[in-house]
Amino acid sequence: MIKKLTLVIALLLAFPLMVNASGPQMLLNSKMITSPENSYLGLENTLYSGDNGTRFYLLPKDRVTTGIGGAFKVFGDAYHKGPSSYRDLGIYFHADQNGDKGTNGNGVFWINSKSHGPLYNEKASDIAFGFQDGRFVAGRYSLTSSGTVFTIGKGNPTVAKLNPNIRAEVQGNLAFRNNDYIQWASVDGSRLFGITGDEKNKLKISSINGLSYFNNGVLMLDSDATKTDFKHALVTSKVNTVATATADATGANRVKLTTGNLITSIKGVDGQKVTVLFAHASATVQNNKSIKLQGGKNFKGGVSSTLVIENIEGVWYELSRSINN
Repeated sequence: MIKKLTLVIALLLAFPLMVNASGPQMLLNSKMITSPENSYLGLENTLYSGDNGTRFYLLPKDRVTTGIGGAFKVFGDAYHKGPSSYRDLGIYFHADQNGDKGTNGNGVFWINSKSHGPLYNEKASDIAFGFQDGRFVAGRYSLTSSGTVFTIGKGNPTVAKLNPNIRAEVQGNLAFRNNDYIQWASVDGSRLFGITGDEKNKLKISSINGLSYFNNGVLMLDSDATKTDFKHALVTSKVNTVATATADATGANRVKLTTGNLITSIKGVDGQKVTVLFAHASATVQNNKSIKLQGGKNFKGGVSSTLVIENIEGVWYELSRSINN
């Protein structure tokens, strides 16, 4: 079988076909080019004068409605010697491979990497894209234990190993022009939502039912068409100065007591943590129903002392204190 296949290929190369209006013709005066020192084999068309091209056709016997049409294969092993294991890259047409008839039902042109036999154990070689004989790698398709991965960049897929459902990995920056969207389809496939940058250089997030933000698996923010719910305190690195009996910690993570008042209440939100800074010798934080302190007693810290408290469902609880005077 191998000898017959080699003979057929040799005949095709020696007598190439050109299809024109009058049908196929044998072009006996096309020229074969070989170079033993560089191990290449070439074919030059010496008859057609319409351009400088040479065309090589792989033609099926008739219209293909099932099975394979034209096929071209490149091997990584001496296939003609009948090895038990081999690698090949195929470029071919198949009308219904594994039941796949293509998007329009007209079959599929395949670029296919395959490994066969115990030596390779179905670990197919990558299909890579590059420039200058691999010096500049643009990307590759790889077959991993969890499926296929398309990598944009030089290296092998690495991030994809963290999730078996990842089908694409970008190694490097990914840029989009303004008004170009990254979009997702709704569950029923009827609507799109996504992220874009507009002409004013603003980032826009367009959703259908709202937005949820998680930090390390913990829900931090949840919004819908009517409200935005911050699940934890929304604070900044801000110091609020307090000179009255009520300390306002809204939007801050520190409050500074600058007078000798007795602090009886502290404004804040659920989940907020605040450091109270004592900047007056007589400043005192009261222990009461809304402020629960260590030992159930008021805390008169003195200058440079600190008190760390957390708001849990409207009540402040002491976490720690430091007396530094």
